[in-house]
Amino acid sequence: MTVLVIVAGGKGSRLKPLIDDLPKVLAPIGAQPNIDRLLALGREFGYRRVIVLAGDGAEQVQRHLAQTQEARDLDIQLVVEHTPGGTAGCFRDLAGNVDERMLVLYGDISCDLDLRRFEDYHSRMKATATILVQPNSHMHDSDLVAVDRNDRITRIDRKPHDPERYYENLTNAAAYILEPDILPAIPDGACDWLHDVFPRMLQKKRALQAYRSWEYLQDFGTPARYEKAQEDVSADIVGARRANGRTAGALFLDSQSATDISDDDIAALAFYNDRRWPVVLFGDVVKVLKRRLNDANVYADFYLDEFNESQLVSVCTRFGFNAARSRIAQFKGLHKSDPADQNL
Repeated sequence: MTVLVIVAGGKGSRLKPLIDDLPKVLAPIGAQPNIDRLLALGREFGYRRVIVLAGDGAEQVQRHLAQTQEARDLDIQLVVEHTPGGTAGCFRDLAGNVDERMLVLYGDISCDLDLRRFEDYHSRMKATATILVQPNSHMHDSDLVAVDRNDRITRIDRKPHDPERYYENLTNAAAYILEPDILPAIPDGACDWLHDVFPRMLQKKRALQAYRSWEYLQDFGTPARYEKAQEDVSADIVGARRANGRTAGALFLDSQSATDISDDDIAALAFYNDRRWPVVLFGDVVKVLKRRLNDANVYADFYLDEFNESQLVSVCTRFGFNAARSRIAQFKGLHKSDPADQNL
Protein backbone atom coordinates (compact mmCIF):
# COMPACT_ATOMS: atom_id res chain seq x y z
CA MET A 1 0.00 0.00 0.00
CA THR A 2 1.26 3.48 -0.87
CA VAL A 3 1.14 6.18 1.78
CA LEU A 4 0.29 9.76 0.87
CA VAL A 5 2.75 12.20 2.47
CA ILE A 6 1.76 15.86 2.76
CA VAL A 7 4.63 18.19 3.62
CA ALA A 8 3.07 20.89 5.77
CA GLY A 9 6.05 22.64 7.31
CA GLY A 10 5.89 25.96 5.49
CA LYS A 11 5.49 28.95 7.79
CA GLY A 12 4.00 31.31 5.24
CA SER A 13 5.82 34.50 6.26
CA ARG A 14 5.41 36.09 2.82
CA LEU A 15 1.67 35.37 2.90
CA LYS A 16 1.13 36.83 6.37
CA PRO A 17 -0.75 39.91 5.07
CA LEU A 18 -3.20 37.54 3.35
CA ILE A 19 -3.51 34.57 5.72
CA ASP A 20 -2.40 36.10 9.04
CA ASP A 21 -0.71 33.47 11.25
CA LEU A 22 -1.95 30.38 9.43
CA PRO A 23 0.63 27.89 8.15
CA LYS A 24 0.51 27.67 4.36
CA VAL A 25 -1.11 24.25 4.33
CA LEU A 26 -4.16 25.77 6.07
CA ALA A 27 -4.37 28.73 3.69
CA PRO A 28 -7.83 28.86 2.10
CA ILE A 29 -7.89 28.00 -1.59
CA GLY A 30 -11.39 28.88 -2.66
CA ALA A 31 -13.62 27.85 0.24
CA GLN A 32 -11.32 25.16 1.69
CA PRO A 33 -7.99 25.01 3.51
CA ASN A 34 -5.49 23.55 1.07
CA ILE A 35 -4.85 20.52 3.26
CA ASP A 36 -8.52 19.56 2.90
CA ARG A 37 -8.21 19.76 -0.88
CA LEU A 38 -5.11 17.54 -0.84
CA LEU A 39 -6.72 14.99 1.47
CA ALA A 40 -9.84 14.88 -0.72
CA LEU A 41 -7.67 14.34 -3.79
CA GLY A 42 -5.85 11.48 -2.11
CA ARG A 43 -9.08 9.88 -0.98
CA GLU A 44 -10.53 10.16 -4.50
CA PHE A 45 -7.71 7.95 -5.77
CA GLY A 46 -7.83 5.48 -2.91
CA TYR A 47 -4.99 6.73 -0.69
CA ARG A 48 -6.36 6.03 2.78
CA ARG A 49 -3.16 6.20 4.83
CA VAL A 50 -1.75 9.71 5.15
CA ILE A 51 1.30 11.13 6.92
CA VAL A 52 1.36 14.88 7.48
CA LEU A 53 4.85 16.28 8.12
CA ALA A 54 4.35 19.47 10.11
CA GLY A 55 6.74 22.09 11.44
CA ASP A 56 5.77 25.70 12.06
CA GLY A 57 2.10 25.84 12.96
CA ALA A 58 1.96 22.13 13.85
CA GLU A 59 -0.52 22.76 16.68
CA GLN A 60 -2.89 24.53 14.31
CA VAL A 61 -2.59 21.70 11.79
CA GLN A 62 -3.19 19.11 14.52
CA ARG A 63 -6.24 20.98 15.79
CA HIS A 64 -7.71 21.29 12.31
CA LEU A 65 -7.19 17.59 11.56
CA ALA A 66 -8.77 16.59 14.88
CA GLN A 67 -11.82 18.75 14.23
CA THR A 68 -12.41 17.33 10.76
CA GLN A 69 -11.13 13.75 11.10
CA GLU A 70 -14.51 12.04 11.52
CA ALA A 71 -15.81 13.21 8.14
CA ARG A 72 -12.77 11.96 6.23
CA ASP A 73 -12.51 8.25 7.00
CA LEU A 74 -8.73 8.40 6.57
CA ASP A 75 -5.87 7.08 8.68
CA ILE A 76 -3.89 10.29 9.28
CA GLN A 77 -0.63 10.40 11.24
CA LEU A 78 0.91 13.74 12.18
CA VAL A 79 4.71 13.82 12.44
CA VAL A 80 6.08 17.03 13.95
CA GLU A 81 9.50 18.34 12.96
CA HIS A 82 11.15 20.26 15.82
CA THR A 83 14.26 21.40 13.92
CA PRO A 84 13.79 22.62 10.33
CA GLY A 85 15.23 19.99 8.00
CA GLY A 86 14.41 21.32 4.55
CA THR A 87 12.27 19.65 1.90
CA ALA A 88 14.10 16.32 2.28
CA GLY A 89 15.45 16.49 5.83
CA CYS A 90 11.92 16.54 7.22
CA PHE A 91 11.55 12.95 5.96
CA ARG A 92 14.40 11.68 8.12
CA ASP A 93 12.05 10.76 10.98
CA LEU A 94 10.24 8.35 8.65
CA ALA A 95 13.34 6.17 8.12
CA GLY A 96 12.77 2.85 9.87
CA ASN A 97 9.10 3.65 10.45
CA VAL A 98 7.79 3.63 6.89
CA ASP A 99 8.33 0.66 4.60
CA GLU A 100 5.74 1.61 1.98
CA ARG A 101 6.07 3.58 -1.21
CA MET A 102 5.37 7.31 -0.67
CA LEU A 103 3.45 9.71 -2.89
CA VAL A 104 4.54 13.20 -1.84
CA LEU A 105 2.57 16.45 -2.19
CA TYR A 106 3.50 19.83 -0.71
CA GLY A 107 1.11 21.88 1.35
CA ASP A 108 1.78 25.15 -0.47
CA ILE A 109 0.79 23.78 -3.88
CA SER A 110 -2.76 23.78 -5.16
CA CYS A 111 -3.13 20.83 -7.51
CA ASP A 112 -5.46 18.53 -9.38
CA LEU A 113 -3.67 15.37 -10.49
CA ASP A 114 -4.55 11.86 -11.53
CA LEU A 115 -2.54 10.32 -8.72
CA ARG A 116 -3.15 6.76 -9.86
CA ARG A 117 -1.82 7.46 -13.34
CA PHE A 118 1.25 9.06 -11.73
CA GLU A 119 1.93 6.00 -9.57
CA ASP A 120 1.25 3.53 -12.38
CA TYR A 121 3.87 5.32 -14.48
CA HIS A 122 6.39 5.12 -11.62
CA SER A 123 5.78 1.37 -11.28
CA ARG A 124 6.09 0.79 -15.00
CA MET A 125 9.41 2.67 -15.19
CA LYS A 126 10.86 0.78 -12.19
CA ALA A 127 12.33 3.95 -10.66
CA THR A 128 13.60 4.60 -7.16
CA ALA A 129 12.10 8.09 -7.34
CA THR A 130 9.89 9.84 -9.88
CA ILE A 131 9.61 13.62 -10.17
CA LEU A 132 6.59 15.26 -11.76
CA VAL A 133 7.97 17.78 -14.24
CA GLN A 134 6.30 20.52 -16.25
CA PRO A 135 7.29 23.46 -18.40
CA ASN A 136 6.70 26.87 -16.89
CA SER A 137 6.78 30.53 -17.88
CA HIS A 138 9.78 31.43 -15.68
CA MET A 139 12.31 28.73 -16.47
CA HIS A 140 15.20 31.19 -16.25
CA ASP A 141 14.78 31.42 -12.47
CA SER A 142 13.81 27.76 -11.98
CA ASP A 143 15.86 24.63 -11.38
CA LEU A 144 15.64 22.40 -14.45
CA VAL A 145 16.02 18.69 -15.12
CA ALA A 146 17.65 17.10 -18.16
CA VAL A 147 16.38 13.73 -19.41
CA ASP A 148 17.29 11.05 -21.93
CA ARG A 149 14.94 9.72 -24.63
CA ASN A 150 13.19 7.53 -22.03
CA ASP A 151 12.74 10.44 -19.61
CA ARG A 152 15.32 9.07 -17.19
CA ILE A 153 16.80 12.09 -15.45
CA THR A 154 20.47 12.51 -16.33
CA ARG A 155 21.27 15.89 -14.78
CA ILE A 156 19.83 18.61 -12.56
CA ASP A 157 20.61 22.16 -13.66
CA ARG A 158 20.37 24.63 -10.83
CA LYS A 159 19.62 28.27 -11.44
CA PRO A 160 21.05 30.62 -12.63
CA HIS A 161 21.45 29.23 -16.15
CA ASP A 162 23.91 29.99 -18.92
CA PRO A 163 22.05 32.36 -21.30
CA GLU A 164 24.05 31.06 -24.26
CA ARG A 165 22.99 27.46 -23.70
CA TYR A 166 19.69 25.83 -24.65
CA TYR A 167 17.82 24.05 -21.87
CA GLU A 168 14.63 22.06 -22.21
CA ASN A 169 11.84 23.70 -20.26
CA LEU A 170 11.34 20.94 -17.68
CA THR A 171 10.97 22.14 -14.10
CA ASN A 172 10.45 20.29 -10.86
CA ALA A 173 6.76 20.64 -9.94
CA ALA A 174 7.36 19.34 -6.38
CA ALA A 175 5.29 16.16 -6.53
CA TYR A 176 7.24 12.93 -6.03
CA ILE A 177 6.88 9.19 -5.73
CA LEU A 178 9.60 7.67 -3.57
CA GLU A 179 10.53 4.11 -2.72
CA PRO A 180 11.18 3.60 1.02
CA ASP A 181 14.82 2.61 0.54
CA ILE A 182 15.57 6.22 -0.35
CA LEU A 183 15.03 7.36 3.26
CA PRO A 184 18.36 6.13 4.72
CA ALA A 185 20.15 8.07 1.98
CA ILE A 186 18.95 11.43 3.31
CA PRO A 187 22.02 13.24 4.72
CA ASP A 188 22.19 14.86 8.14
CA GLY A 189 21.17 18.47 8.59
CA ALA A 190 18.89 20.60 6.48
CA CYS A 191 18.74 19.30 2.92
CA ASP A 192 16.69 19.51 -0.23
CA TRP A 193 15.49 16.76 -2.56
CA LEU A 194 16.46 18.50 -5.78
CA HIS A 195 19.71 20.07 -4.59
CA ASP A 196 21.08 17.35 -2.32
CA VAL A 197 19.38 13.94 -2.40
CA PHE A 198 18.54 13.51 -6.08
CA PRO A 199 22.03 14.57 -7.30
CA ARG A 200 23.53 11.93 -4.98
CA MET A 201 21.18 9.37 -6.47
CA LEU A 202 22.42 10.26 -9.94
CA GLN A 203 26.02 9.89 -8.82
CA LYS A 204 25.21 6.40 -7.54
CA LYS A 205 23.39 5.49 -10.80
CA ARG A 206 20.05 5.01 -9.08
CA ALA A 207 16.95 5.28 -11.27
CA LEU A 208 15.49 8.78 -11.15
CA GLN A 209 12.57 9.24 -13.52
CA ALA A 210 10.73 12.28 -14.91
CA TYR A 211 6.96 12.17 -15.25
CA ARG A 212 5.79 14.75 -17.77
CA SER A 213 2.39 16.12 -16.84
CA TRP A 214 0.17 18.92 -18.15
CA GLU A 215 -2.06 18.72 -15.07
CA TYR A 216 -2.76 21.58 -12.70
CA LEU A 217 -0.18 22.51 -10.06
CA GLN A 218 0.15 26.04 -8.71
CA ASP A 219 2.69 27.04 -6.07
CA PHE A 220 1.13 29.73 -3.88
CA GLY A 221 4.13 30.66 -1.74
CA THR A 222 4.06 34.36 -2.68
CA PRO A 223 1.17 36.87 -2.59
CA ALA A 224 1.02 37.06 -6.39
CA ARG A 225 0.94 33.27 -6.77
CA TYR A 226 -1.62 32.94 -3.99
CA GLU A 227 -3.90 35.37 -5.80
CA LYS A 228 -3.35 33.38 -9.00
CA ALA A 229 -4.36 30.16 -7.23
CA GLN A 230 -7.54 31.85 -6.02
CA GLU A 231 -8.32 33.15 -9.50
CA ASP A 232 -7.87 29.66 -10.95
CA VAL A 233 -10.41 28.24 -8.49
CA SER A 234 -12.88 31.01 -9.31
CA ALA A 235 -12.40 30.40 -13.05
CA ASP A 236 -12.93 26.63 -12.57
CA ILE A 237 -9.48 25.89 -13.94
CA VAL A 238 -8.71 23.68 -10.93
CA GLY A 239 -10.62 20.43 -11.24
CA ALA A 240 -12.12 21.22 -14.63
CA ARG A 241 -9.61 18.98 -16.37
CA ARG A 242 -11.07 15.83 -14.84
CA ALA A 243 -14.68 16.94 -14.37
CA ASN A 244 -17.08 13.98 -14.61
CA GLY A 245 -14.13 11.69 -15.25
CA ARG A 246 -13.20 13.35 -18.55
CA THR A 247 -9.69 14.44 -19.27
CA ALA A 248 -9.08 17.61 -21.22
CA GLY A 249 -8.56 17.76 -24.92
CA ALA A 250 -5.29 19.12 -26.25
CA LEU A 251 -4.47 21.65 -28.91
CA PHE A 252 -2.06 20.22 -31.51
CA LEU A 253 -0.25 23.12 -33.18
CA ASP A 254 1.25 22.50 -36.62
CA SER A 255 4.46 24.46 -37.16
CA GLN A 256 5.30 23.05 -40.60
CA SER A 257 4.98 26.49 -42.18
CA ALA A 258 5.63 28.54 -39.08
CA THR A 259 8.93 30.16 -39.98
CA ASP A 260 7.27 33.58 -39.90
CA ILE A 261 5.31 33.19 -36.68
CA SER A 262 4.37 36.62 -35.34
CA ASP A 263 4.55 38.05 -31.85
CA ASP A 264 0.74 37.84 -31.79
CA ASP A 265 0.96 34.07 -32.30
CA ILE A 266 3.37 33.83 -29.37
CA ALA A 267 1.02 35.94 -27.25
CA ALA A 268 -1.85 33.63 -28.15
CA LEU A 269 0.17 30.67 -26.88
CA ALA A 270 0.74 32.55 -23.61
CA PHE A 271 -3.05 32.86 -23.39
CA TYR A 272 -3.33 29.06 -23.54
CA ASN A 273 -0.57 28.64 -20.95
CA ASP A 274 -2.31 30.94 -18.50
CA ARG A 275 -5.54 28.97 -18.78
CA ARG A 276 -3.78 25.60 -18.49
CA TRP A 277 -4.85 24.20 -21.85
CA PRO A 278 -2.39 21.47 -22.86
CA VAL A 279 -0.55 22.23 -26.09
CA VAL A 280 1.37 19.81 -28.31
CA LEU A 281 3.64 21.53 -30.83
CA PHE A 282 4.88 19.61 -33.85
CA GLY A 283 6.47 20.27 -37.20
CA ASP A 284 9.66 20.96 -39.08
CA VAL A 285 10.73 24.02 -37.10
CA VAL A 286 10.01 22.78 -33.57
CA LYS A 287 13.69 22.92 -32.59
CA VAL A 288 13.95 26.54 -33.73
CA LEU A 289 10.74 27.49 -31.98
CA LYS A 290 11.74 25.96 -28.64
CA ARG A 291 14.38 28.60 -27.99
CA ARG A 292 12.12 31.40 -29.17
CA LEU A 293 9.32 30.28 -26.89
CA ASN A 294 11.72 29.93 -23.96
CA ASP A 295 12.97 33.48 -24.55
CA ALA A 296 9.36 34.71 -24.55
CA ASN A 297 8.51 32.81 -21.34
CA VAL A 298 5.83 30.71 -23.04
CA TYR A 299 5.82 27.01 -23.77
CA ALA A 300 4.18 23.97 -25.30
CA ASP A 301 3.55 21.09 -22.93
CA PHE A 302 4.90 18.53 -25.39
CA TYR A 303 6.98 18.71 -28.57
CA LEU A 304 6.84 16.19 -31.42
CA ASP A 305 9.20 16.28 -34.39
CA GLU A 306 6.81 14.16 -36.44
CA PHE A 307 3.03 13.86 -36.24
CA ASN A 308 0.05 13.33 -38.51
CA GLU A 309 -3.67 13.40 -37.91
CA SER A 310 -3.97 9.61 -37.85
CA GLN A 311 -1.68 9.55 -34.79
CA LEU A 312 -3.94 11.80 -32.72
CA VAL A 313 -5.62 9.01 -30.75
CA SER A 314 -2.34 7.22 -29.94
CA VAL A 315 -0.66 10.47 -28.87
CA CYS A 316 -3.65 11.39 -26.69
CA THR A 317 -3.52 7.97 -25.06
CA ARG A 318 0.20 8.38 -24.41
CA PHE A 319 -0.16 11.77 -22.74
CA GLY A 320 -3.56 11.27 -21.10
CA PHE A 321 -5.59 13.65 -23.27
CA ASN A 322 -9.17 13.21 -24.46
CA ALA A 323 -8.92 12.53 -28.19
CA ALA A 324 -12.55 13.47 -28.85
CA ARG A 325 -11.99 16.93 -27.39
CA SER A 326 -8.64 17.54 -29.07
CA ARG A 327 -8.04 19.36 -32.32
CA ILE A 328 -5.29 20.34 -34.75
CA ALA A 329 -4.60 23.94 -35.73
CA GLN A 330 -1.90 25.98 -37.43
CA PHE A 331 0.44 27.80 -35.07
CA LYS A 332 0.69 30.60 -37.58
CA GLY A 333 -2.39 32.76 -37.16
CA LEU A 334 -3.34 31.31 -33.77
CA HIS A 335 -6.08 33.34 -32.09
CA LYS A 336 -6.85 33.87 -28.43
CA SER A 337 -10.55 33.16 -28.95
CA ASP A 338 -9.98 29.58 -30.08
CA PRO A 339 -9.89 27.79 -26.68
CA ALA A 340 -13.34 28.89 -25.55
CA ASP A 341 -14.81 28.37 -29.01
CA GLN A 342 -13.51 24.82 -29.08
CA ASN A 343 -14.46 24.04 -25.46
CA LEU A 344 -11.10 22.44 -24.75
